Amino acid sequence: MGYNVFDDGSIRSFLLQCCDGDAALTELLVTCLERPLRKGPDGLVPLRSLPVDAPTWLVEQLKAGVGVHRFRPDARLADRVGRVACWIMTAMAHDEAWLRDVDAQGRPRKLLKIGSLAQAEAEADKAMRRFAFNAAAAPYVDGEGEATVQTFANGYRIVQLLTPAALDRESAAMGSCAGGGGYDRGVETQYKLIYSLRDAKGLSHVTLEVDPAENSLVQCLGKQNVAPVARYLPMVRSFVRQWQLQVTAAAARCGFVQDALTHELHSLSALPRGLHVGKGGLWLHDTKIDALPEDLRVDGNLYLGGSAIKRLPRGLIVSGGIDLRRSAVRELPAHLSAEWLSLEGTAIAALPRGLRIGGAADLRGTEITALPDDLQVGGDLNLWGTDVAALPEGLRVGGRLVLACTKVMKLPSGLSARSLDLRGTQIRELPDDLKVLGGIRLPNGEEGGTVEMARAALAAPATSGARPGLLRPRVG
Repeated sequence: MGYNVFDDGSIRSFLLQCCDGDAALTELLVTCLERPLRKGPDGLVPLRSLPVDAPTWLVEQLKAGVGVHRFRPDARLADRVGRVACWIMTAMAHDEAWLRDVDAQGRPRKLLKIGSLAQAEAEADKAMRRFAFNAAAAPYVDGEGEATVQTFANGYRIVQLLTPAALDRESAAMGSCAGGGGYDRGVETQYKLIYSLRDAKGLSHVTLEVDPAENSLVQCLGKQNVAPVARYLPMVRSFVRQWQLQVTAAAARCGFVQDALTHELHSLSALPRGLHVGKGGLWLHDTKIDALPEDLRVDGNLYLGGSAIKRLPRGLIVSGGIDLRRSAVRELPAHLSAEWLSLEGTAIAALPRGLRIGGAADLRGTEITALPDDLQVGGDLNLWGTDVAALPEGLRVGGRLVLACTKVMKLPSGLSARSLDLRGTQIRELPDDLKVLGGIRLPNGEEGGTVEMARAALAAPATSGARPGLLRPRVG
């Protein structure tokens, strides 16, 4: 099955994130997976709303009823791609011969032949099995390249991995990227600290990465790079307490959350009332957790995209932004405030009174039909493609106000914004007191310039060469 895909650069951006900014690794991963991911189906979802500055071809496709997809990765896809990145990173560390067999543009032919994520995973699994076999076959003296830093009464212990050989053995046992050369230099220079939770038989169960400069736990993973099994978390918590670590690892990946005040670690299935999460934010995207505790405070961003949570709790305070894209949330609490808000693709049909957004508010792809008269938005307000038909009097938007393809036919008095997008609307006049510091995009898609220039253009009679107004696309 073929997919008609609108790619706004999100695939490349996602691959960059999977490489933690490593330019050389990113280039190879893009060569391997950008084209296969664009072909689908992995990570592709139907396009439910038009993006800002959508190209003409996309508008025309939607008008014609042609199905279009966009790229929206989840945590599971990130894990799968991360394993492919691990394989490539290991190949780079070992300077494998296939990396030097390149085309005229310097791209490895082996990666160019990969046609799907599944094929890339198969190649990665095959290479990592070979690597694991070689690592297991290497001579090994118990404790070589390792140092026990903490022991437990049940015979478990946490060891620090000090050498490339120790990292290789951990990687082979856990099916992770600890070995293969990717972390060798970081461990040798103490830029990164890698630990392993071992049972009484010496078997690995959890791999932990610590940033000594920040004294923070940045990764906590079980086998195959998934969240650790719950029964190991008490020992991980003990490790965090003993070394007084700050936890910055995403909760969705490690399976627990740290309270910024008490430093206690809490399982995702038992988050306490009054939990205070630090600047690292609360990442619960694509998790099965279905409720948040009351009086929750998050000093950073709150990410709930793709989660099963249906409502935000009473007393919620978020200092950063709130990402609810593709979540099950259906309503927002009154007097909610956030640095930014993304509701794209949710079933939210109304905004509460007292909503305060310091930055951007993205309402695309929602069922919202009206805005509260006391809404405050300090950045962009994007209503593209919604059924909003009227704006409240005196609405002030600190950034760009996007009304493209909405049902708004008249602008209210007292409206002010940095710039204004009227594409695809039936607006034919501008109020006398309209304040727009930047430019105005006219209903026919043309740039209207200043308020006075746009007012004159709207008043001018249509000519045969004028572009017709864009029809409002209906996306299923």
